Amino acid sequence: MIGIGFLFQFFFNMGLSLYFWTDKYEDLQETEEQYTSHRLSRTFANFMFRENVIMNEEEAELNQIGKITEVDISIIYQMLEYPQEEQIEFELRLAQDEEAEQKILDDAEKSKAEIENNLDEVLSTIASLIEKLSKIEDLNKLLLPTDYDTLNSEYYFSDFNIDKKNFGQDLRNFKRFLEFAKENGAKTVWFMFC
Repeated sequence: MIGIGFLFQFFFNMGLSLYFWTDKYEDLQETEEQYTSHRLSRTFANFMFRENVIMNEEEAELNQIGKITEVDISIIYQMLEYPQEEQIEFELRLAQDEEAEQKILDDAEKSKAEIENNLDEVLSTIASLIEKLSKIEDLNKLLLPTDYDTLNSEYYFSDFNIDKKNFGQDLRNFKRFLEFAKENGAKTVWFMFC
């Protein structure tokens, strides 16, 4: 399958936005107020794809945060791996033969199966991050700088406990969405980007 890095470059150049999707998305009836309180910033989209843009020996901020808090963040990255229909269709058009097509379809099914019923684990991970990060002052000063800062890190990672379109607010919005989705019967959650 085409790597997430390729897709990131394509969507980043077009203005990437990241949204939640669940196995029950069509059944979730968010009010405008709920939608606003669940919404992720565009900076969060850039944050999630930092592994694909940083260079040399630098480490993506999410990886650094996982180490600082001692929270396994792999389940969050896994949410990016859910194959989107447009991606699958694009890859099928590029396939050389039926064997390649079948591999694309098999890989897509495998990716879907790997995150099935992940909502509780994602919620637990996000709750742990919020709990631990809320006790850390000046997270922005603990993160190692990178040569290519697409996040405005000094601002984005500052004042974690204050809602000011920063990382703290994005994580709290993330948690609110997960709780809302769970209350409405969702079991699986992933990211959609467009």
